[in-house]
Amino acid sequence: MNRVVEIPSPTGTYSYILLEDVILACLDSCFGSYKPLDRALIRVTRNADIDPDGEGVEEEEDYRQHMKRILKKRLRLQPVVLAVSGSLEKATLKTIRKALELSRRSVFTCDIPLNLDYVFGIEGKIPEHLRNELLFTPFKPQPNPTIDMARSIREQVLQHDKLLFYPYEAMNPFLDLVHEAAYDPECISLRITLYRVAKQSRLCESLIDAAENGKEVTVLMELRARFDEQNNIEWAERLEEAGCTVIYGSEGFKCHSKICQLTYREGMALTRLTLLGTGNFNEKTAKLYSDFMLMTAHPGIGEDANLFFRNLSLGNLRGDYRFLGVAPVGLKPLIMRGLDREIQRALAGEPARVFFKLNSLTDREVIDKIAEASCAGVRVDMIIRGISCLKPGVPGKTENVHVRSIVGRFLEHARVYAFGVDSDMIYLSSADMMTRNTEHRVEIAFPVLDPTCRAWCTSTWACSCATT
Repeated sequence: MNRVVEIPSPTGTYSYILLEDVILACLDSCFGSYKPLDRALIRVTRNADIDPDGEGVEEEEDYRQHMKRILKKRLRLQPVVLAVSGSLEKATLKTIRKALELSRRSVFTCDIPLNLDYVFGIEGKIPEHLRNELLFTPFKPQPNPTIDMARSIREQVLQHDKLLFYPYEAMNPFLDLVHEAAYDPECISLRITLYRVAKQSRLCESLIDAAENGKEVTVLMELRARFDEQNNIEWAERLEEAGCTVIYGSEGFKCHSKICQLTYREGMALTRLTLLGTGNFNEKTAKLYSDFMLMTAHPGIGEDANLFFRNLSLGNLRGDYRFLGVAPVGLKPLIMRGLDREIQRALAGEPARVFFKLNSLTDREVIDKIAEASCAGVRVDMIIRGISCLKPGVPGKTENVHVRSIVGRFLEHARVYAFGVDSDMIYLSSADMMTRNTEHRVEIAFPVLDPTCRAWCTSTWACSCATT
């Protein structure tokens, strides 16, 4: 039955009730001659922090089967919170609490629904004549002005780098390019890292088509993406059945990078298109999250990407790259070099500036270096959506640091590191400045080298940093 139940009204108003409230109201008639003495809705929250690498993979056990076994344990992990909506006798509540081995301080009484998932379904129940009053105007992404969807995407990327900006621009150029490659006789291989995948993924269907058409398809599927483990396992099985080579990353290091490479053979020559993103290759979140994707045929970035995939297949996390900053080894030094360059400019009396756009800033070494830059006279502008462990405006410490957060209709998700008053050095990345990202994950920061793309980036965040 639907959890949200519509209550008809002769006055033309619309009201809804949750199914659990209907059950509670009708509970007296549910048990024959027995009458309930207590009634309430309860919800148990369990610890969901599984540690796949800490469990140890059994001999001759596929890692995918290992993850399935570990996921089953999540249902039996230690309860941490008991939430109660309604009123229970003390003795009843104590019985439940003791059975769950919870202390009194772990019990909360609420007067709101314990599960708010139903909210997303209410939109579909709103009458048509009220939708304009109650809902946002439906948002339709605009086409990227530099891409002609009637022409081959591959040819256009070979001519000029392309930069997509979700959700303001559609993800279709990327999806069409991969689909095009799946059927292009000159395409010999597709390689990609996947962290969170849509349940119905046109991208994965194209990878399956490519494998069935004889292309060499390699997919690094991160099975440890929290709460997406089961979906990723299911896609990994489908991809493998279609003939894709599926690998699972290195022990102890989640692969959070967003990179795809398409390799073509033209006569005796090889050309590579490299696609790098700040967010997941996920058709659903591309409509909700603000992210960048760079599509480039730059040979140096292509060589680095080729080396990156080779190192991943060998479990080597200490590769040396010319253009890419790759964690856990090469990302933080890239950030430090950029900050040091601006510090030297400021000390020499030249204008100096740093711009960061992040989800979180918690890495102590980076924080200390930003404070050092501020003391040297570098202006540091940061847009941080979530937690920031750096306090701006402290005299003698961070008076040149300016931090703001953008909260709007779409989730700010892109990570940007830009150095120089004119942002002459710009990197986009999948990584926040958190120790878990800079030292304990496989992440990529990639440069924006094309002048047109760089100018567009600069104008975009200049507006974001403008005083409001």
